[in-house]
Amino acid sequence: DLLVGDLEGLEHRLLVDRADSAVTSRRNALLIVGLGCFSAIALIGFAGLLIRMDLSRRRAAESELKAAEERYRLLFDRSQSGIFRTNREGVLLECNPAFSRMLGYRNVEDAPDLHTDRDAMTRILQRLLTGEAITDVEVPLKRRNGEAVWALMSAVYMADTADPHFEGTIIDITDRKQ
Repeated sequence: DLLVGDLEGLEHRLLVDRADSAVTSRRNALLIVGLGCFSAIALIGFAGLLIRMDLSRRRAAESELKAAEERYRLLFDRSQSGIFRTNREGVLLECNPAFSRMLGYRNVEDAPDLHTDRDAMTRILQRLLTGEAITDVEVPLKRRNGEAVWALMSAVYMADTADPHFEGTIIDITDRKQ
């Protein structure tokens, strides 16, 4: 009988030990899983923080870019010198208000051929196409009403493959020429 009682006690202790180690294993597994979830949550939180920081930097850069674009647009619009952009053939693509006022045109579409001396303008365009920048060259232009106007022109060729064009400025010197 004593032997049977010892066996039952031993079985009981074995079962308790197994249960304790099973509970301990489960606790460790839950702890590991819990720590894993915490790590995952921490990583997700850190990634979210990085994304928020990146978005904040992007918004700041976009805001700075918008402010710079506005400053340059105002400089373009308020300049007293005529500022222009033409295609390779010399057809006007864009100009500022001072350019329009000088030549009497309301907008780019309203401006036909502005050149009174087409041969002289062709020579200037050829010089520009070779990479030479021209500075303060006197050129005759034509106002909307047909009247001649003398301008001091500076220009450069922008050899952009997607949009090759000329950019430049003009200053009305008609009064000086007379």
